[in-house]
Amino acid sequence: MVTKGGVAFAAKVNIYGSQIIAAGDIPMTANADGIEGVALVAGGKLDVTSNGTFGFCDGAGMENNFEAAYFRMAR
Repeated sequence: MVTKGGVAFAAKVNIYGSQIIAAGDIPMTANADGIEGVALVAGGKLDVTSNGTFGFCDGAGMENNFEAAYFRMAR
């Protein structure tokens, strides 16, 4: 998911094997109990409240965080 804005999640969110790139904030409320294999990139604040459970990416890193058919150089 790529957005020019932000992304807000309600309580008890579960996200597995995803990429979220937001120009704005990414807030998550309490009991984010199931965040595993997720790349969260925020242009603003990444704010997670209490009781969250996070897993690892099983060896995958940020190398292929975002793939595009082409890239444009700008100055």
